[in-house]
Amino acid sequence: MIIAAALWLAAAEVCRPISLKTAPVHVLWRTESKVREIYRAGNTLVIQNLWGVSAVDADSGAVLWSYHLKNDSRPLAELAVLSDRVAVVDFNEIIFFALRRGEEIHRTKVERFVARLAGPPLIAVMDNYRRVGSTMFALNPDGSIAARRIVRHVHLLTMSGDVAVAQLDRNPGEEWPTLYKLEGFDAVTLQPLWQIGGTLSTEIQEIGGRPHIIETPWGENPRPIDIRTGRLGPPIPKREGRDEIWAAATWEFETPTSTPGPRNEYASCERARRNDPAGGRPKWSVDLPFAVTATLRDGETFYMFGSADAQHHFLVAVDWSSGRLLGAWSGMPDIHTMVKFKGRIIGGTFDELMSVSLQGERAARSHETVK
Repeated sequence: MIIAAALWLAAAEVCRPISLKTAPVHVLWRTESKVREIYRAGNTLVIQNLWGVSAVDADSGAVLWSYHLKNDSRPLAELAVLSDRVAVVDFNEIIFFALRRGEEIHRTKVERFVARLAGPPLIAVMDNYRRVGSTMFALNPDGSIAARRIVRHVHLLTMSGDVAVAQLDRNPGEEWPTLYKLEGFDAVTLQPLWQIGGTLSTEIQEIGGRPHIIETPWGENPRPIDIRTGRLGPPIPKREGRDEIWAAATWEFETPTSTPGPRNEYASCERARRNDPAGGRPKWSVDLPFAVTATLRDGETFYMFGSADAQHHFLVAVDWSSGRLLGAWSGMPDIHTMVKFKGRIIGGTFDELMSVSLQGERAARSHETVK
């Protein structure tokens, strides 16, 4: 999860950073890649990079295969990772590649540009340009089309279990005001299950392990939702105050207080806080001596990565339930996304992918770049 820059407001609480005793990380391998996002399926990493997709062996960093977009003008490919294959959108085709070997298994071609792909279960959205709305497709793992449905224009598409949640907005040419809404569809049949009015910022967010409907990612009073019926529960109580609004914060985890550094480029102190869905009060908070830019939850361990300045980057692990500090490391590059694999952190910068050990494991050949 990437956390965007804050809107600095007047601080109501003083942030007092804890003193970190850090251990150096050990780089196991490095691979050149314009990493935008990392997905892991077993011992295989699927990398969304500029203009394409590649698969990398998580143990060695060896590139297994790559696909460069041929017809799509978008710099970032729409993709979905299944247990044994990867589905990649290239304009009006959805191409299925074997996860490890990379050979093409199947192509599903539709009439127009595929704007969205989510899953599993696989759901694709075709943009009905110059016509009404969008067409949703439910796809089988082999690429065959199981169902289709014409809907209003799909702005965003997410999956919540076996329900596809579409954020629907106005069709091209319609005038304001037009009601935005969320609509849930069965992911196999595309039968409508429920719909709820909202705005362009209304979304489904997991809070405390359950789906909730919320107005903006950081909004107040989210309500639990039965994802199959659309039935709403009572709203969660309002959280305690905070000084910033974060563009990519969630209700449950946020950084509510920051102290800007000497040049306002980096925070000299930032409060990381987990909120309790039962009462809205903080479950724990910790004042860190750096600005948090990426997070990763691995079971009951929660990792926070950030930077004190352009040269000093840190990784901190805390217990997700209590906030107790479990470890701190230094010497990493400025990553923006990360996954966990065999006790290692695999992170991506905009220029490379790398695996680092947090447990003293050393590479046979330090800082090797795998082409």
